[in-house]
Amino acid sequence: MKKVALHGLGFENRIFQPQVRDGGWQPWAVLKDSFLKNQLELVTADVLADQLPVCEIHVNVHKKTTQNPAYLIAIEPPQILDKNYDVHYTKQFKAIFTWHDAMVDDKTYFKFQYPSPISLMPSVVDGTNARKNFSCIISGNKSTKKKDKDELYTERVKTIRWFEKNHPDEFKLYGVGWDIPQVQPGLRGKCTKHMRKFLARCFNLTPYPSYRGTVEQKSQVLCSTKFCFCYENVKNLPGYITEKIFDCFFSGCVPVYWGASNIHDYIPAECFVDRRNYNTLDELYCDLKNMSDQQYKMYQTNIVNFLQSPKAYPFSSESFAQTLVSKILEEAV
Repeated sequence: MKKVALHGLGFENRIFQPQVRDGGWQPWAVLKDSFLKNQLELVTADVLADQLPVCEIHVNVHKKTTQNPAYLIAIEPPQILDKNYDVHYTKQFKAIFTWHDAMVDDKTYFKFQYPSPISLMPSVVDGTNARKNFSCIISGNKSTKKKDKDELYTERVKTIRWFEKNHPDEFKLYGVGWDIPQVQPGLRGKCTKHMRKFLARCFNLTPYPSYRGTVEQKSQVLCSTKFCFCYENVKNLPGYITEKIFDCFFSGCVPVYWGASNIHDYIPAECFVDRRNYNTLDELYCDLKNMSDQQYKMYQTNIVNFLQSPKAYPFSSESFAQTLVSKILEEAV
């Protein structure tokens, strides 16, 4: 069977295991099945051996390995990976799939939404009494490549510090890398990061008292938490909506969202608390704390209705697979 090579998502076809990481790999399993229905096998590039693929799919920019057509899925925003938006690197691709609404021209750039395993997830409406924890953040301690006015890594840290100072019993922090202070951008930031890691190990430092370590499944935390501060890595980008808000939706946890400038074009305002509506964390906390069980269940009901509506379909694994396969079959095979 002819092969399609997938670059940038690990090795030995492990990415096609749908149940791993809260079902987060399901979109790639669905994509593989969609290619198989068209007599093509999607494989990670390392298992090709000497076989020449009919085309390549790159998740974020990598160098082409053959003369056959290549396609780019530009997941990371420019503040995180500027190569995704540099013509010196992108000119090698026959078509580019982007979430960025302002770039879509249906000639070179084609719209896709960051996919989530919507078809796998149950509906959850259980109210506040079923949730013992008030709030959380699940995120890595990272930074942009350089300082940027729209990055939200710093806002995450501000939220963490505010709760640690004002309401330490009502907030928990999870994720990778929080055994050191906030990671800073640039080469200097990388050097400082390694130094801080060394010191943290030597002296058993705990710079974030709210830190509870990593989790294998986000749902382990979100199913018992009322609110999750769901900040994208960067704000004010049209169409930049990642899995973060959907992780909350799937567990019935109400997200406090900050990210895409046009989020309301895609997800109803009644499904989340919009962080942009609050000038201070004090104001936000007051509203969250005073939210009634009836109001909370209404958010949960709105989330369920959205996930079961046609408006959620563009974010599904099935839509993602259909978008990619139809375009690639049209041009490359």
